Amino acid sequence: MNGSLYLQVMHDRCLQCNECSIAVACPTGAFRRVPAQRPYLMKRMALALIEQKALQPSNRAAQALIDQVQDP
Repeated sequence: MNGSLYLQVMHDRCLQCNECSIAVACPTGAFRRVPAQRPYLMKRMALALIEQKALQPSNRAAQALIDQVQDP
């Protein structure tokens, strides 16, 4: 993780116009839309740590979090 900005826009604020001033101004195209059903994006290192914890049978919370952030 390099400390770069990690911004998430609330879906209830989004007009679904695909012309968000943040997205339009972003020179690298780093702004991306995600479905409302899976609104969380996890960084690779964080996801790897949670997946490791989910391997423990007693850690149902970690598995529930993975189910929330990963595509089916």
